[in-house]
Amino acid sequence: MSKRPLTPGEIALAKTVFGDSVDYARVRLHDKRILPPGIQHKHQAVAKGSDISFPRDAYAADFSAETNPQKQSVFIHELVHVWQHQNRVLSTPREALKETLKHKFNYSKSYLHRLSPDKDLTRYGFEQQAAIIQDFFLFSRHGIAKSYKGRRLTGESDKDLKQQYEKVLAKFLKDPSYARGLRDQPRRPKRRSLKPG
Repeated sequence: MSKRPLTPGEIALAKTVFGDSVDYARVRLHDKRILPPGIQHKHQAVAKGSDISFPRDAYAADFSAETNPQKQSVFIHELVHVWQHQNRVLSTPREALKETLKHKFNYSKSYLHRLSPDKDLTRYGFEQQAAIIQDFFLFSRHGIAKSYKGRRLTGESDKDLKQQYEKVLAKFLKDPSYARGLRDQPRRPKRRSLKPG
């Protein structure tokens, strides 16, 4: 098998996170790489549009039946990128390139984040958004407070973690389609401080 649609169980699992904000009928899971080897490593899951690649042991016949919470969370992480794409929250190819350049080709740094209660999910970077939702999934569904691969920077105690997530994800948890069309809206220019010359 090279690609398949989501199983009914996977759709039910995804709906606990994304509600109806994703067109699940368009999503396809691949058990092989969908990007060239220099871009996608042999064990790395990636999303491209509504297609998600889980090469080798990253793949599961049904992620909803998966007993490994970490593996299930990677499925949710990649679905965040589908959500970003389908809802036009971000231009996913452009954001991936931007993150690569920003971190001087050390792409793993693009996942690092710190929860800030006054900062909405959409104000985080491309991979940070996916990492935050992935970690919230691990915490809320499986009781795992530790961030996946240590991507959440320290600063919050486990006691405050639920509250931190609920503040950052408040709009998303209320209505996962709240950010629809965000990338189509004109961006405000960054403010520059005026220093006396």
